[in-house]
Amino acid sequence: MEGLSVTMFDMSGNQKYFTLWQHYYKDTTAIMFVLDAADPHRFVEANAVLQELLKAEQLKRVPLLFMCNKMDLVSAAQPAAVAAALHLPASSARAFQLQACSAMQGSGIKEGMQWLLEQV
Repeated sequence: MEGLSVTMFDMSGNQKYFTLWQHYYKDTTAIMFVLDAADPHRFVEANAVLQELLKAEQLKRVPLLFMCNKMDLVSAAQPAAVAAALHLPASSARAFQLQACSAMQGSGIKEGMQWLLEQV
């Protein structure tokens, strides 16, 4: 999208940083949540992080792009299985996109970013 400037922050999924996140909520216009779909052991932790984001009052109307990464690996859970494991709603008042992708292959990233930029 021509003329658009984007600033991104990697907020890390590590729980010790959660308290810092709230300092960025006020100016947040979109969220991209990236999950390693090939590591189901991290789904519980990812769910806890995601639920905290979804509860934040300042983020209620912020569009959310949920990237299921590493879809190039045979061990990767399919997006529907990830959605079920993370209790993602089938519908929401929030603009929401579940996008399969592979950072290594570059697949799905352009489509996800295009959707996200159209929301802001």
